[in-house]
Amino acid sequence: MSKDEGDIIMNALCNKYPFVSYGSGSIDWDSDKISILDYRKILEDTKNNLLIPSVYIIPDTVGIPIFKSNIFLVMKHIEDVLAISFKVYILNYRYAGQSYNNEELGIRFCTLN
Repeated sequence: MSKDEGDIIMNALCNKYPFVSYGSGSIDWDSDKISILDYRKILEDTKNNLLIPSVYIIPDTVGIPIFKSNIFLVMKHIEDVLAISFKVYILNYRYAGQSYNNEELGIRFCTLN
């Protein structure tokens, strides 16, 4: 993916979803603009053709490029995906995800209300 394409994807994430104001680069999970999604619902809806499987993986580390993948592959290899950067975002046209590390490594998903 070119730098211009990566910039477009990053801007889509930052302009579409609410982020906390104190600069941590985290999605504002308490915002009333979003609803939390269970990853199993995302996989089920994608399997039933209600969502497209394409996602963008957005690392927050300079020098690691944004790339496109498939949500099924991402979830199958989630530990590898989360290992590429301290914070990783996943973006689809209908939802976003962000990695977390609260004694356990994982990812949380949301959609806009």
